[in-house]
Amino acid sequence: MKKYKAILPLMALSITTMAQQEKWSLGINFSPDYTFYTIYAANKKAEAAVQSAASGDRPSMGLTASLSVARRLGNRWQAGAGIQYMTLTWYSNPLHYYVEPAGLSIQPPTDLPEEKDRVSYIGVPIYLNYTFALRERWQLYATAGATARFYLNTGRLQRIGISDGNSTEKNIWLEHKDYYQTGLITQIGMGAAYHATKRLSFTAAPTFRFHLTPMNRTGNAGYYPYAAGLDLGARYTF
Repeated sequence: MKKYKAILPLMALSITTMAQQEKWSLGINFSPDYTFYTIYAANKKAEAAVQSAASGDRPSMGLTASLSVARRLGNRWQAGAGIQYMTLTWYSNPLHYYVEPAGLSIQPPTDLPEEKDRVSYIGVPIYLNYTFALRERWQLYATAGATARFYLNTGRLQRIGISDGNSTEKNIWLEHKDYYQTGLITQIGMGAAYHATKRLSFTAAPTFRFHLTPMNRTGNAGYYPYAAGLDLGARYTF
């Protein structure tokens, strides 16, 4: 039995080494993201005014899903590219309505429920991974890259109060001509990979993404989104 216990680590190392020798891999990833934005402006007074108006906004949870192809460049480097779908979500200052028999009237947004805004993008990411530790089936790596983003749509979850004291929620699509149609995102992270077999591996990587291009602008102030999430994935080497 002791003899087989000594062989098992060697078998695991052999599987990992063979996986490293294969050059191409296909991966699918999903990341729940903590998303929000920061405001920058060349004019500090304008920046302070916009930040004051957005002071009621709060972060929420978005998501990023991607499909990628990667190629190994030697023993430690790996380069990849793919396609990505991402949503940025946050709670915003409300625009609430109170339904009267005569119609719809706007009410002051005091203690009323908040709205939840969502912006969606399609992205084309490229990235580079560097393996700095490898032990049996486990691999630790650092990752960095950039994503070209393309604006898809904007949605809002809006809560409407009814005169009898009840409320209802509805999703509405918004048209924002002032949203940037294209942009650039940078990302960094560190992760771990577990090689289950010669060809199949599972990954987990805390990742931070920052939009170098603003989402939109209010006057001279730009809204720059960011997201911090745990990127979970599976890769098949062929």
